[in-house]
Amino acid sequence: FVAGSIGGVLIHVAGLDLPLVELAIALSVIGIGGMLAFARRVLPVAAWGVAFVAAGAFHGHAYGEAVIGAEASAIAQ
Repeated sequence: FVAGSIGGVLIHVAGLDLPLVELAIALSVIGIGGMLAFARRVLPVAAWGVAFVAAGAFHGHAYGEAVIGAEASAIAQ
């Protein structure tokens, strides 16, 4: 997830946009959170890894949008 988040920030810094970022974040939280909460073993381990990296990329892109280019005073507080 952390590696995906870093990748998402770098994607945003490079000037590329991911489609439907907010929707992807919401679906990742609901989907992955639901599967973890109910201990569903619906995905193999490799698929969980891909899901977490993909979710991290969208979260990182949103972090990048929120921080990159923001006023320094808003970040420093």
